[in-house]
Amino acid sequence: MKPLENISKANALYEEITYESMKEFIEENQHPSIHHLKHVEALLTVLSMKRPAIVFFDTTKKKDITSFATLAANYAIRSKVAVFAASQGLSMPGLLLADLLKLDSTKPSYFFVDQ
Repeated sequence: MKPLENISKANALYEEITYESMKEFIEENQHPSIHHLKHVEALLTVLSMKRPAIVFFDTTKKKDITSFATLAANYAIRSKVAVFAASQGLSMPGLLLADLLKLDSTKPSYFFVDQ
């Protein structure tokens, strides 16, 4: 089984697509730019990546995370500097972090976890 065969065939018609861009596309699908902390597994993945984590926390879902997502989309930053995660709504991992870090869950906030 060749995992990249479908992607390679689909991109064969485009000359501007390089191996590096295909590799970055696959990396983005395996390790997303923003890890949404909806499950405990996502939280464990973020904490096991051996890089500092920047987490956006918003239980009210009132703040737009577009600027945060734009920064997280920068491959050079997320692959070497930090892992980006977002906890929106009432998720158990988000509430656990809020309790451990004594965050005010009524307003959106960012916090940094150094590993």
